[in-house]
Amino acid sequence: MKRFGNICNSCDTGHEMQVALSKTRIRPYQLMAARYLDMHGSEAWNAMRTAWRKFVDGVRDDLAAQDRRGVVRTHERTAWQQIVTVDQTADEDMIILTLLAMGIMFEQEPTAFKDQPSFMAQTARRFRALSQDLKKSYRYSTKDSAKVLTDISRMAVLSMGKRLLQGYAVYGVSHRTRVGREGRAGG
Repeated sequence: MKRFGNICNSCDTGHEMQVALSKTRIRPYQLMAARYLDMHGSEAWNAMRTAWRKFVDGVRDDLAAQDRRGVVRTHERTAWQQIVTVDQTADEDMIILTLLAMGIMFEQEPTAFKDQPSFMAQTARRFRALSQDLKKSYRYSTKDSAKVLTDISRMAVLSMGKRLLQGYAVYGVSHRTRVGREGRAGG
């Protein structure tokens, strides 16, 4: 008897039946987010950049707090270190567009994700793929020719996805929704 769980033991997609999202799959949502931010001018972009900087500073503070306490949850630490790595090595605007795109995709196409852990894992995968340094840690699975992670545990992937969604992507989606409502009410 095969046992099914929320997290697949052989992949990093978050669920055994989840299909990994490619960059071409989320590209239309990135373009949608870019059009939205461009329509609302530099203040929208500045708000997103400021929120991203604040988010990354919070991650750095949490890493420093773990160092001071000496108590470390390895999967959280790995996830947080990789968030900082992507911030240092990837284009900030592409990070913003990718995270917003994942939030928009979740709102508009919720059936694209099998469950919440799948959404968190896919967000972390697309985020990590922005860094050339972290791209090297992917390998092709012999089962379905999909790229899988080789240097990070599933718990770290989920921890990264959760942190990204709670700390930044949710802000971006709620900001977009709030501004959209204000625009409709005023116009």
